[in-house]
This record gives sequence, C-alpha cells and structure tokens, in this order.
Amino acid sequence: MPIQNNDFKKKILQRILKSKKYKYIHPPTIERILDSLSTKYEKKTLEKEAKRKLHQIWGAYFSRPNFSKLLSKIKSEYQSGKSREVILRELLMLQTSTKERLPIFEEYYEQIFNITDIPESITEYGCGINALSYRWINHDISYTGFDVDSELIHFINSIFKLFDQNESAKAKLGDVFLFEEFRPADVCLLLKVLVLFDRQKNDSSLDIMKAIPAKFLVVSFPTKSLGGVDKGMEENYRKMFYGLISGLPWNVSEVIFENELVFVVEK
Repeated sequence: MPIQNNDFKKKILQRILKSKKYKYIHPPTIERILDSLSTKYEKKTLEKEAKRKLHQIWGAYFSRPNFSKLLSKIKSEYQSGKSREVILRELLMLQTSTKERLPIFEEYYEQIFNITDIPESITEYGCGINALSYRWINHDISYTGFDVDSELIHFINSIFKLFDQNESAKAKLGDVFLFEEFRPADVCLLLKVLVLFDRQKNDSSLDIMKAIPAKFLVVSFPTKSLGGVDKGMEENYRKMFYGLISGLPWNVSEVIFENELVFVVEK
C-alpha cells in the first residue's frame, strides 16, 4: 500500500541525512526519491530501498574522502610548492570515470571541441569530481557544474578558488529533476548519467535532453563494467541511444575512447 504519511517520510529523511554516507545529499533529492518509492514499498522497507537507490545513482561511483581534511592537506601542499596539475591528477583518481579519463583528458576535450568548436560556456549535470577536469578544458571557457552533494560542491569551489579559476568555473547544488529551467550553454556535458536518470524515473533522459538549452549535448556511456569487463556494452548503448533519439532532427557524431563511448549531439 502506498505510504501517505508525510511525517513518517520526514523521519526517514532525517535519519538518512544523519547517516555518514548520505548526510550531504541535497535534501530535496532524498525527498523526491522517498516520494517515488513510497508508492511501491511498505513502511518497513522504504528507508532501506531509498538508501539502495541512492547507492545506485551516486554512492557506487565515488570513493569518498574526508573533504575537510583533504582540503587542508591540499592547501598546505600547494603553499609548499606542489604543482596544481599533480594535485588535480590525484583528486581525479577519486572517481571511477575521471580515473579512466585521466590519461586522455587533453585528447578527450580536444576531440569534442573539434566537433563543437571552442565554446564560450559549458554546463555539466551530475558533474561529480569531473568538474576539476576544467584544467584540461582550458581556453577560459565559462563552466558551471551541478551535483546533488553539497560537501562536494563546496570542495570543488574551494579548489577553483585556490587555483584562481573561480571567476570562470563554479559548481552549484542542483537536481535535474527539480529544475524549473536549465542554465543555457553552448555545450552541455552529460557524462555517463543518462542511465542514472532513467533509474530514478523511467524514460526521463530524453525529456531532460530536450529541455536543456544547449547547442551541443555531449552524452557518454561506459564501454566496460566497473570491474573493467567488456560485456558488449558499447554496441548495446549505441543501439539504445540511437533508438532513444530516433525521429529527432539532431546531428550526432561519435567519439570512441577505450572505456567510454561519446555522442556529440547538435540539437
């Protein structure tokens, strides 16, 4: 039976926000997930299922450090002469996708910009640590990344400020399902997030892509599992993506890397 008791859902929300793993997740995001699951699960399983869903869409892809201690350490190391690039490379090792891109970041953005031309502005939804790859985006492009993790957002902005990038690059708290309108940009990065959108709301990814006011969408999918196994994912995601946008007047270019299939979509 669907759970209609809002007080009960609020209690679960508070318990989740007190947990070590999820206390920095945007509260409206947790509320949204609780509301969607409350139509499917009984009271005794709702909290467990909400945490499972949060793990699927966020926790499984991120090795979370103590950001406060890490920021203090980085500031000390930077003041002692450790280079910006070495620090950024170490930080980008924290997340599976950015760790995979680390050897090819320069080539990664170069190939994308060969298709889009150098943009004046970029947005990224579900940015995670990838926001710190701004160093390789270069060109003084205006960048805004959105994520649902408030502590991560604070950390990223602190790094941007430390490296004097905060005039052109910033991270903001935001949930794609809760935006009244999206921020306009020349290029929007949607890196390995479409599947995560659809896990939260069936068939939502196409509506999100349509709603984003960007000339180009850069959409990517993994070609290997988290364990590094090739399971035919490249062809499956290619077929899925072209089926998803079938009938739309969008021009699509493909860029293929060892661990990632990238579609550059001109809307």
